[in-house]
Amino acid sequence: MMSSTHVEVEQLFIQLELKCSKSVCVTADKQGAGCTSLAMALTERYLLSGYRTLYVDFNLFNPNFQTLKVCANPSKITDEATLSLDLIEHKHVHKVLAGFIAPQSKSKQMPFRDPLSLQEKLTHWLETYDRVVFDTSPLEQCNQSNIPTTVVANQCDATILVIATNTSSNESVLSALNQLETNDCPFVGIALNQFRTRSLSEDIMSSPFFRRTLPRRVQIALERFMSKYTLFQQAT
Repeated sequence: MMSSTHVEVEQLFIQLELKCSKSVCVTADKQGAGCTSLAMALTERYLLSGYRTLYVDFNLFNPNFQTLKVCANPSKITDEATLSLDLIEHKHVHKVLAGFIAPQSKSKQMPFRDPLSLQEKLTHWLETYDRVVFDTSPLEQCNQSNIPTTVVANQCDATILVIATNTSSNESVLSALNQLETNDCPFVGIALNQFRTRSLSEDIMSSPFFRRTLPRRVQIALERFMSKYTLFQQAT
């Protein structure tokens, strides 16, 4: 998972603050780009600044959270939205955030598919929270089975598009940008995720010449030498 203290996350945070963005939609062009990781890191960065922050998981294509009920007597709550507005936990890394998980059934998703209804929900959330971060489905996978990302992005103050290095094509990126522009989504910028990209030193150390030809003591010396210089830490 991405750290909330990364320089890139800090730059996004500052840019969003300068634009006075209270609601942020984080999306990606395709699955596996790291949308959830960035949305969580940004949420944690808001929390570090003292903002009451709500994490909204609308990524129905690849849901990563489960709800943790903390109410003493949930049976007394009749409003489903209030019942679901609780603590949520990531299924794999087990981080807990204040959040809301979109319902699975299409009938219960309808209020979030309608722009005006979603706007009312967002306004209601912002009465309690200082910031709201939406984790949405990839634009390439938006269909009738999930909440349209463009609808969410249109209602937010800012939209961040996550792109994965070496996996996203020019066509998919341009298509995603075109969808956001066509639907009048307030676009902030692109976050380039290099989590699958190796550094120059890793490429050199994994090469057959390095592993099979050079003596082990020479390999260790070269590894130490490359670790001292930023040139060898650059992504290839």
